[in-house]
Order: sequence, then structure tokens, then C-alpha cells
Amino acid sequence: MELFILIAVVRWLSGVARTAGRSPFAWGIAGAVVYVAVIVAGLLFISLFMFIVGPLLSTLRGERFPLLGPVFVFAVMNAAGLGLANILSRAVFNKNLTTMKSLARIPNIGAIVFACLFLIPPLIGLFVMGHLEIEEVVKALPMAGTCLVLVVTLLVLRNNGEGVTIAVWPAFIVLSANVILAAALLWYSTTWALPPHPGTMLTISLAMFAWCTLAAGLNVYCVGLTIRSSRRLERRG
Repeated sequence: MELFILIAVVRWLSGVARTAGRSPFAWGIAGAVVYVAVIVAGLLFISLFMFIVGPLLSTLRGERFPLLGPVFVFAVMNAAGLGLANILSRAVFNKNLTTMKSLARIPNIGAIVFACLFLIPPLIGLFVMGHLEIEEVVKALPMAGTCLVLVVTLLVLRNNGEGVTIAVWPAFIVLSANVILAAALLWYSTTWALPPHPGTMLTISLAMFAWCTLAAGLNVYCVGLTIRSSRRLERRG
């Protein structure tokens, strides 16, 4: 996740610097340093915290560490890194990097990668078997649908520019698909009564599904804004 955000920060600042006639390489590196410094500082803080509190937690036998703890910490670190990069861009170029559509592209790309990690093993199983197995198909279809929704939405958000209208009914189909996807992923992510122990595959899968749910939620918001702006442009025209 951090890698996707880092790449986005570098591209944003490089593009803004190029438009302003400044060195895109230098400002891309500056954005990367700002973001990585926040992540490193956060990891050092977490390490120090666990060094002090870890022995106390180890005495609590049978207790499970909540999943939301580390996810919340990493979310705060990422938000802080993006916030500082945005402050840097505003202070130097008077340009806002973190628009909703630009932010939506990051979890979309990450969610597509995560969904592929769940999609590839069933596809490999189908290829090795040489024929369709209902169990593998059942595993592959939901992730294939997730990838399709995220890819199409990413194309919609990428191709839609300021002052450009889109076909409203296809946009409504994309919006509805993201609403259904967000609801399904949210339900899937909350079906376990007890949070898993950190480091297990269940924790990793829950974190990935949470990331995909975030992407679908941002998609709903951004596609909704796109539909509204397109209708306004059609009325004016």
C-alpha cells in the first residue's frame, strides 16, 4: 500500500513541478523523502512502543490483538505522509495534490493488485487441471468481478476531465456496481466475530478486503460527483 502511495506522491509532485517550470526530478525526490520520512518515523515510534509495552502484552495469555489497531496506525501514517506532501505542494506551487479523484486512483490500483493475488491461484488451478472445477470457478468468479469493477471505474475516473461530459447511464451502472461491491466486501470483512492474530493469512486477507472496500467507497463518491457534474453541464448546454 505504501508503495502505491509513494509512487503517486512522486508523480504528483513531478507533474506539478514540470508545469511550474521547476525540476520534476528534484521535486519528485523531495516528495518521496517527505513521505518516506513520515513512514520511517511512524515505524520507529511503533517499534519503541512495542519494546516498552510488548512485555506487558505478552503476560496477557489468550488475548488476541485487535486487527483495527495496526490497520488504524498505518492509515494514520499514510494520511500524515500525504498531508505533508500536500502542504509542501501548496507552500511551493500553491497546488492541491490530494483531490478526491486523485486519491481514489491509489486504492483502485492497489485493490486491483490485491484482487489479482486472490484471483491468480484459482486460475492456476484451472490451468493445471485442464478442465473446469466448480470449486475453482467459485473462487475465481468473485475476484474476477472485483477486478472488472475496479478496472472499469479506474478508466472512468482517468478519462473524465474537467468540462467533459460522460454518458450518464453507463456511469450509473459503474456506480451501482461499486455500491454492490462495497456492501459485499464490507459484509465479508465483518463476518468473523473475533479478530485474527496479527501475521495470519486471515489478517492479511481482511486487510486486503478492507483496502478494496475503501477503493469501492471512494469510487462511489467520485463517480457520483462525476454524474452530478455531467448533468449540470448538460443542463447548461
